[in-house]
Amino acid sequence: MRESTCQLGEGRSKAVEIVVWAYWLVLSHRGDRFLSSVNLAYLRFAASRYEKVYLLAPCREVATRPEIGIIDLPNIVFLDLPYRSGGHLKYSIDVLVSLQRLWQLPRDIPVYLRVPDPLRWLPFVMGFRRITYHFVGNPLEVLSLGNDAQLPRFLMRLLYGGEERMIAYAIRHRSESRVFFNGETLREHLALRGLGGTVVSSSTLQEAEKRELRARTGTKLIHVGYLRRSKNLDVLVDMMVALRRRDVFASLDIVGDGDHREALQEKFAAAGLSPAIKFWGHVDDRERLAVLLQDANLFVFPSLSEGSPRVVVEAMAFGTVVVSSRVGSLPTVFSDGREIVFVSHATGEGFADAVASVLGDPARLERIRQAGYAKVWEELTMQKFLARVFP
Repeated sequence: MRESTCQLGEGRSKAVEIVVWAYWLVLSHRGDRFLSSVNLAYLRFAASRYEKVYLLAPCREVATRPEIGIIDLPNIVFLDLPYRSGGHLKYSIDVLVSLQRLWQLPRDIPVYLRVPDPLRWLPFVMGFRRITYHFVGNPLEVLSLGNDAQLPRFLMRLLYGGEERMIAYAIRHRSESRVFFNGETLREHLALRGLGGTVVSSSTLQEAEKRELRARTGTKLIHVGYLRRSKNLDVLVDMMVALRRRDVFASLDIVGDGDHREALQEKFAAAGLSPAIKFWGHVDDRERLAVLLQDANLFVFPSLSEGSPRVVVEAMAFGTVVVSSRVGSLPTVFSDGREIVFVSHATGEGFADAVASVLGDPARLERIRQAGYAKVWEELTMQKFLARVFP
């Protein structure tokens, strides 16, 4: 594969082309393309590293201009996939129909795939040789915690299990494959398929976002993430009730949206906690999210199924101490009691005990805040993360 003479940092020459296949929803409005801030940051990195980036991603036409980032990168070639409005099988068929332009590309172009979205084994079948598989989640684990999908659980297991076996076959039979896992749990799961690879921690932190660390007081808590039943969010209700019993009168900001939002609001109301809870909905603007994180003293994260949760890294980067379940890559990246506070039992009582303990010891709280802040800015920036996963 040819290389250009354009130089990147550290003397690395700029590669010519890459295919990026990811389920990043692109919105189209009057000829312009838009992408969420997180995904746009990743795309900008790829565009800076390659002369041409073929982006395979679902695209949806919208009537009003989106309030997210515009894709203003001249070296992006859009290979639009259908917007996923149906089930797994229908979407897979629609994607196959839309992939005609991918067949026309030379087979020596490197391909970066975010797994486990459907048909990630297809580039192997097409004959592409330099494929990077980046496993970012395990849908089979999510199904064991609660099925939010419309299809029956057994059928979802059949579909995703089949996809996983085909991807594993593709990796084992292509020596040039590169494999990355968002978290040790994913690596252990896929080792059962005979796969090895490198564990990484996702990050969107950029040096331009770094702010001076400042101490803070108060009992404001925050949670950021998708509001899905499988995320164990009912624990937040139980935690707030348990904190009241301990005479800890905390407030809680919840940032994010999802199909469990209404049920969660009803449970807080039934517990008489609505005045202490604020639902912000989805916040794409990183500046606004940074302000919300800086206004809180603790970030609570009860999830039981994660790969490498970026929101935890972002919370630490803005000086918010994290109280979390032992999930995904977190136990292999952070030390309990040093940069993070882990909860052994991800229950309301368990989180209430941890929150009350940390809030009751300001000196300990400040030590953890400073250690977490230093850790993420020294080791977990977006530049370092993406430099590992992009070939």
